[in-house]
Amino acid sequence: MAEKIRRAKSQSDIETMITQNATESFLNTTEAYQNYLDGASSVKITYYQIADEASRTNTSLEDTHEVVGQNSSLYYYRIKHIPARGASPLDILTQLTQRGLESFINGDLIFTPNTGIIPRSGEFFCYEDSSSPEVEQHLFQITNVNFDKPTNSKYYKIEFKLFNKNTDAIYSHVIKNFIYKADGSGNTDGVGDSVLITEESAAKQENIDDLVNALIDKYIDNYYDPSMDTFSYQKALNATGTDFEYYWSPYVCNFIYRNDVISSENMDFLTEIWVREYPEQDFPNIYNERGYRKSIYRAAEVKDTSILDKPYDSFMSISAYDLNKPLNLPFFTTASRYRLVEVKHPYNPDFWMGAFNWIYGNEDEIFDEMDGNYKYTGELSTYLIERQFVDYNGNVVDKDKLLGKTFYKLKDAKSPFDVTEMWHFDEDGNVFECDLNSIINSKQTSDLANVDKLVMIFRDYINNEFTIDDETIKTLEDYYYEPSIRNYLLLPIIIYILQNYNAE
Repeated sequence: MAEKIRRAKSQSDIETMITQNATESFLNTTEAYQNYLDGASSVKITYYQIADEASRTNTSLEDTHEVVGQNSSLYYYRIKHIPARGASPLDILTQLTQRGLESFINGDLIFTPNTGIIPRSGEFFCYEDSSSPEVEQHLFQITNVNFDKPTNSKYYKIEFKLFNKNTDAIYSHVIKNFIYKADGSGNTDGVGDSVLITEESAAKQENIDDLVNALIDKYIDNYYDPSMDTFSYQKALNATGTDFEYYWSPYVCNFIYRNDVISSENMDFLTEIWVREYPEQDFPNIYNERGYRKSIYRAAEVKDTSILDKPYDSFMSISAYDLNKPLNLPFFTTASRYRLVEVKHPYNPDFWMGAFNWIYGNEDEIFDEMDGNYKYTGELSTYLIERQFVDYNGNVVDKDKLLGKTFYKLKDAKSPFDVTEMWHFDEDGNVFECDLNSIINSKQTSDLANVDKLVMIFRDYINNEFTIDDETIKTLEDYYYEPSIRNYLLLPIIIYILQNYNAE
């Protein structure tokens, strides 16, 4: 043996050999341990963790008369849905049947990694198993805790025994309720880590999840085009609804694709929608990545409005490009008219020819064809007096022509497409600069009271002021998601914001 060691080529060879042997041993042990876990029963428990800062005793339990009951000075966090492996409710039920309630009923469990729980002797749990209600009501006390060393993950093996009181005896000592969320969307409000969330927050998240699912369903119902397998806005061209044209934007589709926006937990396999991407290299005539990176979609992704290009950010453009011609798009298979909706980009010099104000206008109100009364140079107040929208005292002369209207300031009379400012008069006569950048950066929320709720959600999100409460949820539930090109463009961003809020 000594001869073999002396023959080793170098010290590094010996170190390598030792490392390989140690690694093999660790992997073999880990694999065997994992096989043991795989063979053990998977259970869910509700864990009662001692709340040290709230308990009027130390956790050694030496200076309290009871750990549960009227004479106990201990308080607990209740944490539901903790995953574990080991003794199942059936095992406990078998022991109860064979030995009786007064016998010594015991067992052990393994806490899998990342539960956010470090178990301690003297703490409690109960099983969650609706099929065994007689076991659910029993309280079990931890008698011993061992850290399992074969793996580098935090596995804890706990030994427990049946306690002499049921779960109702501990309820009055619970000061905070948590739920285990394996997706890491929890919080650290008082105990544990990001996988633990308060029951109040869990209920709130459930309401948000329901809202997100409802909005996804609404968007699919309104804009999913099954014949073309994409999202587009179908617009009726007559009162009978027998003639249509369709508006389609690759920028919306790419935003949906890149951020997995149309993803719902309640969507089954048969109704799942596959959303494709439209990269610039494959579709250079319809999509421009630089345009996307200056758009509201990119601003939502990076939560930064400095990339927006005022005032272009408030307009989209209806292109004259014929989507039915390219064979790499699905539209060539249909006789229906599909129209391309674009953002401003370097290769779209005729942007203003088809531009419409997506915040306060619609696709039929093309800027190039707009009533010249709403385009001006110089000072707005002077222009309004000159055109007799208001008198010299500032009183409204013609409400129909002023209220609810948007005015566009041009750089000069020779630049009909060079807009520098946008001002909107609401129905109450209040006026404010209404391009998207100005709305986002406005500190006077009262002036923006009548701005569309969806735009205001985007504003608050960008400014880190967006919160979801019952009122917000009700507002979004009651909002009229009328099929329109505007909601077609904006609703995916709102869904994205709600999804990201839920994950924070």
